[in-house]
Amino acid sequence: MTIKDLKKLSPLSGEKFDFVAGESLKFSAEKLFLLLPTLTLTQKQINLIKKNEALVAKGIPPQYIFKKAYFCQKEFYIDKSVLIPRPETEILVAEAIKFLEYRTKNKEFRGKPIRILDLGTGSGCIMISIAKILNSKFSVINTTSLASDISPAALRIARKNSKAHRVKIILSKVISLKKS
Repeated sequence: MTIKDLKKLSPLSGEKFDFVAGESLKFSAEKLFLLLPTLTLTQKQINLIKKNEALVAKGIPPQYIFKKAYFCQKEFYIDKSVLIPRPETEILVAEAIKFLEYRTKNKEFRGKPIRILDLGTGSGCIMISIAKILNSKFSVINTTSLASDISPAALRIARKNSKAHRVKIILSKVISLKKS
């Protein structure tokens, strides 16, 4: 059976099937696209794809199954401890970068420190994406990036992602402000 045949039989949408099949086979989206018309699968590969397909059909997001999500064209580790990054949140990153571009070009702000806070950081994808662009595009030296969350599990994931992306951010636990 080819992967194209399996896709036709899938209960998943084309996009979800491609993600599940690609991750199951450890193929990039590009490689899967190129191989889609002709790739003949082994029974073991078919079983693996069908197993993961069934989990998605039961309502488990594929990002939690494969423990990864893509945000700003970068791969981030995630699990059920954090929310899945939303594509529309990438607009926030783009707007932050526009503001930082303005700020670095404006004489009034030159030389003044930049402090960025990501409260409820989860996987850290927003802060890490901003910090990566800030470091590569502007080479701003006087920057403090603080990512904070109430969840120790989320902070572990954000730390793992910051190391994987080689971005230095300060991670801090938020103290609950519950009344006693």
